[in-house]
Amino acid sequence: LPDLLFGNDGGTGVLINQSSAPGEFAVENNRVPQVDRTTQDLALADVDGDGDLDLFEGNEDGNLLHINDGMGQFANESFARLPQGLNIETRKAAFGDVDGDGDLDLFLANVLFIPGKNPQNRLFLNDGNGFFSDVTATQLPADSDHTIDAIFEDVDLDEDLDLVLGNVFGAPVKVYRNDGNGLFSDATLAILGQYYQRDALGLIAADLNGDGFRDLYICDRKTPPSNNKDLLLLRTTATATEEPEGSEPTALLYPNPVVDHFYLQTALPLPADSLSLLDLQGKVVAQVQAEPQGKGLYRFQVNRSKLRAGLYFLNLEGLVKRIFLAP
Repeated sequence: LPDLLFGNDGGTGVLINQSSAPGEFAVENNRVPQVDRTTQDLALADVDGDGDLDLFEGNEDGNLLHINDGMGQFANESFARLPQGLNIETRKAAFGDVDGDGDLDLFLANVLFIPGKNPQNRLFLNDGNGFFSDVTATQLPADSDHTIDAIFEDVDLDEDLDLVLGNVFGAPVKVYRNDGNGLFSDATLAILGQYYQRDALGLIAADLNGDGFRDLYICDRKTPPSNNKDLLLLRTTATATEEPEGSEPTALLYPNPVVDHFYLQTALPLPADSLSLLDLQGKVVAQVQAEPQGKGLYRFQVNRSKLRAGLYFLNLEGLVKRIFLAP
């Protein structure tokens, strides 16, 4: 039965679902060490690989890691297992295996609402036994944003975990691309196509339109005088059946749907400095010019003056990419 945990201005609240009366909860706060902290996020993850869920507290005044004994009793092992002396104000904790070694690493989204705090987001690598090292300086872009939310998501479909960050007070939503070994670089423009300035209090990644591709929903606070609203970014990265089922895609196209430009990431050499855009009947309706961005990434501008919204195809040396032109 699911139990409930509450992060408070004070100790953590614990409500245990009663097996004798499912849906009735008993207060058992003594299961978690009661440390007087202002908690902004709680995250459960098996950090030491022993098969039970440990508890991480993301706090304004010092993060905590409580290790589960397997029976739901937690011990505060923060000083032994977490990097110390960082003086950070954490709003979100996200666990994921960023370096492909089979254990759960930790990303911390930080802010500077309390004077003197360091807003730099943090990346901690797990040694496999639940002891974390801070690799921020070498593996994460430097920043001074106020990051309220963060999610791990494979945005470029290369089977590793990238990061999407929700920021407030002037910084846009950001995307950090993972190289597969836990080294992150800012790929916001390449992935999203533009910078979305939002007070992004929440991020949700899911297939929201049932097309098989995971989309991104951004919750906006609509801080005056801004008229920004929540933002839904639909993504369709599709390849035709010329590629064998289960094979690695040889080209990625994003964002899709397309407004007036898109990016193509490919290891294939481009046949020319422009590619043909075809309609549903296979007729060439436009040429799109390639603007090399480096490392196999190309930007294409689409002239929308004679093109209606809808489905088109891009022919790349026999590999067909579907493109949806947005209204």
